[in-house]
Amino acid sequence: MEEPVNVSVTVSMTYAEFEGLKQYTDTFMTQYPNITVSLSNDTEASEAKWMDEAELGSGPDVMLLNSSSVGRFAGRGLLKPAETPGMSEAGSEQAEALVEPLKWNGYTWGTPKDADPYIWVWSASLLSSLGSAQPPDDWESYKLLMEEWIKQDDGVPYIYLSGGDAGQSAAWLGAFAQDAAQGQASPAGGQLRQQEEAALSWLQANWSGVQTQGLDSGVQRLGALLQDKLLSAFVPWSVYLQLSASERSKLIVDKGPVREPWLDARSFVISSHSKVPEEAAKWIEEMTGLNSQLEAYRMYGKLPSVKALYMTASSGGSITEYPPNWLLQQLQYVPRNRKQTSHWLFIPMNGTIIGSSLQRKWQNSRIQAHNVMPRSGYNKQTRRLRRVFMRLERRKRRFFWFYFGDGLSQT
Repeated sequence: MEEPVNVSVTVSMTYAEFEGLKQYTDTFMTQYPNITVSLSNDTEASEAKWMDEAELGSGPDVMLLNSSSVGRFAGRGLLKPAETPGMSEAGSEQAEALVEPLKWNGYTWGTPKDADPYIWVWSASLLSSLGSAQPPDDWESYKLLMEEWIKQDDGVPYIYLSGGDAGQSAAWLGAFAQDAAQGQASPAGGQLRQQEEAALSWLQANWSGVQTQGLDSGVQRLGALLQDKLLSAFVPWSVYLQLSASERSKLIVDKGPVREPWLDARSFVISSHSKVPEEAAKWIEEMTGLNSQLEAYRMYGKLPSVKALYMTASSGGSITEYPPNWLLQQLQYVPRNRKQTSHWLFIPMNGTIIGSSLQRKWQNSRIQAHNVMPRSGYNKQTRRLRRVFMRLERRKRRFFWFYFGDGLSQT
């Protein structure tokens, strides 16, 4: 008879999701009677808190992290590699773009659970008023169409970009991203490609048509689109999925690139201090299996990481039952033979891009403002960078934080 073991798990999710996780876990414990799983839902969770607990060895065996945080935990030696027995097989079935951010130093440090990327949604009637049946598919077409919209001057914003939400800004910029191999580094922006800088300059010049406040939730933004009070906006896929078929027929979804889907993805990880990694891996495998992910998608709308669950031409069915294949294609794209860097740019609420003055402050501190590695941990550079941020905060300047996670450099 196998000895009884206890696996502690901490997540941060909605009440409904947590109730579902408890049901899946009860089924797991029936299948493995020697394993007791203790679940905790830390709704006030912060990365810093969990990292401190992990460093002290007092944290749980398993955590559900935002995928963008996994590299930082791994870089500080707080995780076990995911190539634990029972995890590698599931990993081979995962969408590549959701696995890529979990890799560091030759290992994979987590198992993707789901993703909820922003999609670009347009008002069908307002788009039709511009003589277009579909959203523009390249930057030049977008500029021409939006400039025509701005000339109408009817007071309806052409886009909503929430202040402080890096996901929306990254999605907007990523929609026009060139293939990384074709991008050119600009002298002022380091790895920031010229096309991205041109897009931001255009945005600054046409800031009057951007709405930045009042529609903080995805539901509010969809409501404005359905009422023709907004031309376009970014909303999480799960929120869009809550609409009725009739409501969705009044909107058009841009099926262009979804860059950095892992910004809103979650992954299970095993703490390095765990004494029961194999049992923890078994639980993770069950929670990320085909049945669990499909049921979770139908209940909560988060995109599964398992490729086999996406709709094919022959499978039929509604998008509320199976996620569409075009979204899987976006989750498959991973640039090859390149390493990933992150880029931050700041735009105050009035739309004026902060350029040389802030960049000089960073350079004076020997910080490359546009080339901060997301997995570098809390080294001297990032501590200096945080001090710069604090000084700016004390000056009470409000910023848009533009995150460019797909600034790619040759390795």
